Amino acid sequence: MLFNHDDEIDDFDDEPQDSLPDEEDDADIGSDFPEDENSPEVGPEIIEGQDDNNGDDDSDKSNPFDRIAEILGGDEFDEVPSPLIPVNPAGILFQSYEQNNNAYTDAMTAYFEEKNYQQAVEKFEEAIADASQRTARDLTEAQVGEIVAKAMYWQAEAYVKTQNISQAVETFKALIEKCQGHYLTLAAQRRADELDAEAS
Repeated sequence: MLFNHDDEIDDFDDEPQDSLPDEEDDADIGSDFPEDENSPEVGPEIIEGQDDNNGDDDSDKSNPFDRIAEILGGDEFDEVPSPLIPVNPAGILFQSYEQNNNAYTDAMTAYFEEKNYQQAVEKFEEAIADASQRTARDLTEAQVGEIVAKAMYWQAEAYVKTQNISQAVETFKALIEKCQGHYLTLAAQRRADELDAEAS
């Protein structure tokens, strides 16, 4: 039996076909929802400065924070000031009262940047003496305590770097005794215990 192509076509023509929605039906989609007059418009018109070439316009390459500020109705975002003094040439951050103690800043630079631990030991000693003398002049007791505690802690670590372990332990213990209540006393106690355990 030969296949009749015309019969097959006639079978398809006889079947009912669902009609596609016309343009009027498309216009009714979403019409059941009331428009909110306060709702922002959406669509390509909300993005200014963008053309039809997928946003390759040079005018759309401005600072994104300025664009956000423009959308939100503000001028520019204020920069949040850092609580610390800007980075010094050695790359270490200091509080203002710490930066006024030249021996302390020199000691921190010697320890962290120059890796000159012997010089750090000497400069930390000067920093402790200088801070202690400035209490009545321009530093509060809390500021003096902060400088002294940090200087003693890093001086002890400098002693460790120079292999003077007994002096390091003694300095850690002196910090615990002199700066009671300071957060570094806990670290100093732990380091002293570690060094004592390694020595025994």
